[in-house]
Amino acid sequence: MRHTLWSVDSPFARLISIDIAGQILGTVPGSTNGLWFASPQAVGVRVYRLPGEVLRAEGILHPRGTPVALSWATDGSGASWLFLETLQEQKYFIEAFRKERSKWRAKGTAAGNLLTPRGVPGERSTVICGQWVFSATRSPRRIPVNGQPDLAETYPGRDSHLTQLSLDDLSVRTSDDGGSHWVLAPPPWPAGEHFAFPPEAIDRSGDTPTIRWVAGGRLVITRFSDGRWSNLLETAVENVHGLSGQALTVGNRLVLFALCYRISAGEPDSIRIGVVANGSVNVTTVEVR
Repeated sequence: MRHTLWSVDSPFARLISIDIAGQILGTVPGSTNGLWFASPQAVGVRVYRLPGEVLRAEGILHPRGTPVALSWATDGSGASWLFLETLQEQKYFIEAFRKERSKWRAKGTAAGNLLTPRGVPGERSTVICGQWVFSATRSPRRIPVNGQPDLAETYPGRDSHLTQLSLDDLSVRTSDDGGSHWVLAPPPWPAGEHFAFPPEAIDRSGDTPTIRWVAGGRLVITRFSDGRWSNLLETAVENVHGLSGQALTVGNRLVLFALCYRISAGEPDSIRIGVVANGSVNVTTVEVR
């Protein structure tokens, strides 16, 4: 398997090969830097981490069910967590594992579909994944989220503060008591807005809800933080033509990617990228070597 390795601000990217025997599970975006891979084997699920250019074997997980997807997070102590979505008797479950003294320890199983897990600020050994709180010392605990539980992307804050993004209608709610009571935030777009490109959640691995849409010939990207929406970018569509692929936060910048990887006979492969910072976007073409 080949991947493209690129560093922000570099005009070039490199192709690297990932040599893993057997099937590789699909992934749900993790909430920490680096990339993890998982491959089901007869002995269990072998896991690997790509922190830079060199793939590292990180041990074996032993889930109860049949694994179908992987995600990852880091808790407040710096410990790595891996989450598997598994299938058991035609039902989906989330199985959590924490690395402790070089071994993966199972930290509970909960019903539902896998979403991006996130460490809880101020907590040394707690991670939230959708509607579930996983702990190094306790069994999983359900958060009383609003709406469809498997579509509730949950962003933890300090002192029991939670932000919930409902992936079905992109509504955002906040709670100051761990989810017992929720307050609906107003939507970031004007009432009656006519969308040329409907709102969508982007930067799913980020620590706050981020949404983009196109209306009136303009692209808007906005982020919910500190109880309100703030625009990261508002610009004419022609300034970001084609940059409707994945988006992720790197440091204090949001990176937008084109939908396609360009291959042209006689020319180097390339990727079109837009880096959003301080309310503007810098669009470049990165050559792949």
